[in-house]
Amino acid sequence: MLYALTVRDGKPGQQVPVLLSGTRGSRGGKKLKSTSKYIYQTLFLNGENSDIRICALGQEWNLHKVYLCQSGYFSSMFSGSWKESSMMEINLEIPDQNIDAEALQVVFGSLYRDDVLIKPSRVISILAAACMLQLVGIHEKPPCCLLECKIKQ
Repeated sequence: MLYALTVRDGKPGQQVPVLLSGTRGSRGGKKLKSTSKYIYQTLFLNGENSDIRICALGQEWNLHKVYLCQSGYFSSMFSGSWKESSMMEINLEIPDQNIDAEALQVVFGSLYRDDVLIKPSRVISILAAACMLQLVGIHEKPPCCLLECKIKQ
């Protein structure tokens, strides 16, 4: 892999933004994805190198414990002497009828990316899943924002 390092308008001792560009393989020319897009596509959507399978609501996700541990639910599950901490497959019981497979897909995916866009019609389902999995960031929006989403449905 070849990289070209470009520094623009730098003065001695000053930090400057740096652009790294590269090509893959001998054919070259293949554009690299941003790191966050690559992580989401390769690790989450494709499940490459996963170390845990999560099963729920008739779906399976090949995920990574290191990403799942951002969730209080999984962090507790994987630390300590719980039997799940050494299992390769976890069957989640979903007690909330508001949670569906699509909501779990969005919530699990949120662990692999910076931003998640939620359709107003999906807010309740996704927030229910986020709460169940003890994900702090996804449900910390002010109530007025959630009310606005609900009204626009």
